[in-house]
Amino acid sequence: MMLIDGAIRFGLQAKDALAEKDYEASYEKLSRAQAIIMEMQAGLRSEVQPELCDRMRGIFNFLYRSFVQASMHKDIERIDDALRVLRIHRKTWELLIAKVSAARAGEPDPPHTRPAGQAADSETLVIESINVQG
Repeated sequence: MMLIDGAIRFGLQAKDALAEKDYEASYEKLSRAQAIIMEMQAGLRSEVQPELCDRMRGIFNFLYRSFVQASMHKDIERIDDALRVLRIHRKTWELLIAKVSAARAGEPDPPHTRPAGQAADSETLVIESINVQG
């Protein structure tokens, strides 16, 4: 979660720097966000869940490209796109951690991981979907 938070923090700092036309600072912050994204991608283990890892690689590639294009074109909108995806990714981890913690404690799923009206013993976890075509 710390890597995700770091990428979000550097993205926000880059956005602020671009708004102030401090292109050197925006480049430095975007470069740091890119490095974090590459580190998260390097941590994927395809031997455990190949299909999930392929999906995550697609998301990480989108994030990386968005930060690169934001830097090249001085485009705040590209940073916003990446930040939106990173926030969803972070929220997904929060939900997963809550679900696993509840399961380990023998409790039903926390209410915020279930759709309204769904039974606690369901295996379904609903997360906002996104389209990362770029």
